[in-house]
Amino acid sequence: MVGKDETEHFVPKDLLLDASTVFEQEYDCFEGDLLLEHTTVNAFRIFLGWLLNGNVLEDRQASLAEAWIFAASFKLPKLQNEIMRSLCSRLERCNVLPAAVSIAYQTPEVARQLRKVFVAHIAHDVVASDDYNWDAEAVAECDLDDAMELTLDIMLAMKQAAAASGEVEDGVSVEHFLVDES
Repeated sequence: MVGKDETEHFVPKDLLLDASTVFEQEYDCFEGDLLLEHTTVNAFRIFLGWLLNGNVLEDRQASLAEAWIFAASFKLPKLQNEIMRSLCSRLERCNVLPAAVSIAYQTPEVARQLRKVFVAHIAHDVVASDDYNWDAEAVAECDLDDAMELTLDIMLAMKQAAAASGEVEDGVSVEHFLVDES
């Protein structure tokens, strides 16, 4: 069962155990059904799609952020990288959404790379564009307990993006945000 509403997904236990040893630890805590209450249904469905098809078809930033955190929590680096590629592809075509940034900043213990990719895209878009503006209103939309960390991260990334002057037009490379798959 997945999420706070405990949505049922019937998945063979062996399929999950083959994906990650973390599932074995989770199963040891439960008799019968596995309860993943801190996982969203969207994140789990992205995981299942990847597990069965080998790719990530989702392009909603918030769902991808949730799935990346799920993959990090369950030690699935190949899935993390597939999600990161999908997310970076999406961010090349549209602005970073506060809801996705909020997800990354509410899970600091596992979401460092996820935070970095959002901040890098925000900084790149602000520095490279005359009309893009990630302002105090956008930061407020993230609804964080401490927005100062996000603001400082953006300012530092903007400084780095501005210092890279010629590289700003090149965009943000996904390769900087992939995790080690070994």
